[in-house]
Amino acid sequence: MRGSLLIFTAALAPAFADCIALTGEDIHARDLARAVPAFSAADPDAVLGRTPAAGVRRVFTARDLMAAARVAGIASPMPPPDGVCFERAVYVLRAVDLDAAMAAAFPGMSVQIAIADFSRYPVPKGHVEFPLSGLGMPPPAHPETPVMWRGKISLEGGRTTEIWARVRIVARRSAWVAVKDIRAGSQINPDQIRMAQIEGFPLRFGPQIEDANDVAGRIARHSIAAGQEILPQMLDEPREVHAGDKVQVLVDCGNARVSLEAVALGDGRKGETIVVRNPVTHSAFRAIVQARDRVVVHADRRDRS
Repeated sequence: MRGSLLIFTAALAPAFADCIALTGEDIHARDLARAVPAFSAADPDAVLGRTPAAGVRRVFTARDLMAAARVAGIASPMPPPDGVCFERAVYVLRAVDLDAAMAAAFPGMSVQIAIADFSRYPVPKGHVEFPLSGLGMPPPAHPETPVMWRGKISLEGGRTTEIWARVRIVARRSAWVAVKDIRAGSQINPDQIRMAQIEGFPLRFGPQIEDANDVAGRIARHSIAAGQEILPQMLDEPREVHAGDKVQVLVDCGNARVSLEAVALGDGRKGETIVVRNPVTHSAFRAIVQARDRVVVHADRRDRS
């Protein structure tokens, strides 16, 4: 653009009490005409400079105004003695300015957003955005905890200004919950869970449980209170073998297989290695849990202890 040829001064310029506040990215002839009427004769859309960043003032000195007149194709004006000052229009955010932007991040969902606090420094006027990528996550057990949500104000030309808010967000959704208190270490029965509508944080805490079979028969890693949502990280696979159980041992000797009965000396799940003891010889050896109360030993890897 022809305006890119214009050289002007950037400064805080505290001596200027009144600066022309602009919301766009460019300084046009019509903007200069507000202070220097001679620019009314120019194409109002002629670009004569760039709007400064928020908090910075830019001053067209007498020399700058003469150069701008040449770019705009008008006669040299009578410049003001102190030149012409421009700054970016700014304002202080209000909660109402954030509501619509936050709701837009959850299309098709009914969410309740309570703003506990937000940034209150002056910001330029632009498009307020709160992307989900900037939203923190509360602890899974306390979804009502306020979280930080980092947003931005997008301006023309790709510039952005960071903003933030601390919010509580609640949405209704379906989830598997405990019907009554479930004790840590206990196996969960089908009658201890149900699908329910709950109020909680709208974003998922990793993988979710979709089917009752993903819960029933599993082991609770810790206590789960009645009404609490059940998450995958709260569950363990059941153990096929427990310490003290009698187990059937299959010894794989390549072309031959031998079966004997032993006693498990520890707990184990399918695929895990446990120690078992032969009750006749009292020898202990390692075996791999294969199924309920059944383990296997590969003779070439047999490990006596």
